[in-house]
Amino acid sequence: MTRLFTAALALVLLAGCSSDPNYRSPMVTVVQQLRTQLTLMREAQQLPPPEAVLAATEAPVILVTSESTGLAGYLVEIETNGPVHTFGTSDRRSMSFNGGLLVATRGLGDDLMSTDVTAALAALRGATGAVTAGPEFTARREVLLLGGAGGSERFVFDCTYARVEDGVVTERCAGPEARFTNSFSVGPDGHLLRSRQWISPNLGSVDIQHLRH
Repeated sequence: MTRLFTAALALVLLAGCSSDPNYRSPMVTVVQQLRTQLTLMREAQQLPPPEAVLAATEAPVILVTSESTGLAGYLVEIETNGPVHTFGTSDRRSMSFNGGLLVATRGLGDDLMSTDVTAALAALRGATGAVTAGPEFTARREVLLLGGAGGSERFVFDCTYARVEDGVVTERCAGPEARFTNSFSVGPDGHLLRSRQWISPNLGSVDIQHLRH
């Protein structure tokens, strides 16, 4: 997890490319400065301001913070495949989301290979409304985690979903291997603004802020 974010801004260098070899875009200079700051401040757990990162690219950007290490960094959207949006770094570390819900990671070590978020998506669709809380419902969530020899291990969790207040949904899951609580803050337009989401037993949970959709 400690190297997850070090190269996140390398991708946005493409925004300043030109066919003229003598041309030096001001955007390239800005991004290079941001990359330097990110590298130097990483141990101090400091980052360039979000405004500077957003000014350096038009792509969607997320800010991810690991609860277990305290390290944080920006990831830029690099690919879309139907409803799945993948954010990543230039060294092929990535996080994929469906409707803002984490469905896969790659390159982190104990990766989340895939997961079924059907019930969670249904809960988020009812996240905003006239009342401040909604009825709870339960569902099973299947999770595939990276196992030995590059294979996958299947885990099943019993999860309870609840709208605890307008725009805020919680997902409390329990299984033989782990227990975790995810929380989701949804804006009036239905976009996920911020969330706490579990990856795997060893990686724990991360805080995710969607700075630009």
